[in-house]
Amino acid sequence: MSYLVLLIMGASLGYAPLSFAKEEQTKYSLIIEPDQCVAMRQGQLCYVDVKINWRAQHLGNYCLFSSLQPNALRCWTNVKSGKFQRDMSADENILFSLRKQENKDDLIIKEIEMAWVYDKNTRKNISWRMF
Repeated sequence: MSYLVLLIMGASLGYAPLSFAKEEQTKYSLIIEPDQCVAMRQGQLCYVDVKINWRAQHLGNYCLFSSLQPNALRCWTNVKSGKFQRDMSADENILFSLRKQENKDDLIIKEIEMAWVYDKNTRKNISWRMF
């Protein structure tokens, strides 16, 4: 079969061409550093200096949100990209999302995952001996 026939068959079945799928994925980017926050023990707060860079394919009014608060961390007007930096503390994974100001739908979501040096359930096994 030729590529054209496969393309037409895929379109009739509801599949988008690969180039279109790749284009949709590259409309927005959200880069978060670091992507992990480390605390000493599970349940304790971790402290992280978050640096975020985002890009959009088209000019627009965008806002950056975090799962730590209901209000936007920051909004930008008539831009295609933005930067954000802030010290944060959390005891659970932090989700970041980019939205258009006029809309409540997330355009892209990224996460900072929690990690612990010592697991909450880890216990020290100390044996006592007399000799």
